[in-house]
Amino acid sequence: MTEQPPPNILVRLGHLLLWPLLLYGAGASLLLLLRLLSGESLWPVLLFNNFLPALLLPALLFLPLLLLLRRWRAAALQAPPALAFALMYGTLFLPTVSAPTPAADAPQISVLTFNLSLRNRDFEAVVQMLRAVDADVVALQEVNRAAYFYLDDDLADLYPYRAFHPDLQPPGQAVLSRFPILEDNYWQVERAHQRVLLDFGGTPIVLYNVHPVHFTLNRRVFFSFEAQQREIDDILARTVNENVPLLLVGDFNTSDQSAMYQRFAALYSDAFRTVGSGLGLTFPGALPLARLDYVFYNPAFVPLEALVWPDTGGSDHHPVFARLAWVGQSG
Repeated sequence: MTEQPPPNILVRLGHLLLWPLLLYGAGASLLLLLRLLSGESLWPVLLFNNFLPALLLPALLFLPLLLLLRRWRAAALQAPPALAFALMYGTLFLPTVSAPTPAADAPQISVLTFNLSLRNRDFEAVVQMLRAVDADVVALQEVNRAAYFYLDDDLADLYPYRAFHPDLQPPGQAVLSRFPILEDNYWQVERAHQRVLLDFGGTPIVLYNVHPVHFTLNRRVFFSFEAQQREIDDILARTVNENVPLLLVGDFNTSDQSAMYQRFAALYSDAFRTVGSGLGLTFPGALPLARLDYVFYNPAFVPLEALVWPDTGGSDHHPVFARLAWVGQSG
């Protein structure tokens, strides 16, 4: 009797993974259908939206594998998430469309937004990271008193102008700047927010450092969009009245595929989307699966560079850095 050759390694792998891949494809396809039918009215869709790129990306690997194994039905379930990823994120991997080129002598400003994390006590790592970035302006979220006492002293030589509002509930905010801080306003809705007016070589620039509550963390109702909606209403009501160059930065606690993001993107430009590359994932720090942190700007600026900083300084967020040229008053 002739001994049968051992199964091909791909066939063995296909048998092993078939049911998990079927469950993944069915689950991702169902959530995409619910997203299409209900928008963001269902909390599973809200969670799905936050982690869309990470949840859809595996389909790009599973689909060709199942086609190779001739598992047609299983492959068909991978097609919707694979197509959704290509439509939503495919252009991010194409060459960046050049932003308008500012004059060579246009003044430049660099900004970093960084959620420190209330649980982060590695302030030496934070200081080292901030010194390595060397941004002109740093907007910090989740600043408590321990962070204030450490950072205010250790960064005084780099940032002579500092506006700290340390707090625990809700977490505080801070702005560190090489430019004079002419005004500093701090307020709370669900979370804390901050507005500073900077003297940028004689030009006033407004920077909003914001931190809207995540829909799972508001103090009233678990899995409710209302608190985040209320905060975003408040932020936009303030920013639309500004008639000076404006930067709007922070941990927005929403993905770039959400309705909340679209409200900001309708009024302001996203520096990373304009000149950055890749998915721009910032959270969680060890294995980023979601994009929650942004640098927005109004027409007074042209972005030159934007990137997710690789060092987290011990936080659960990656900072986002952007360098922009000032090209005139806001449009």
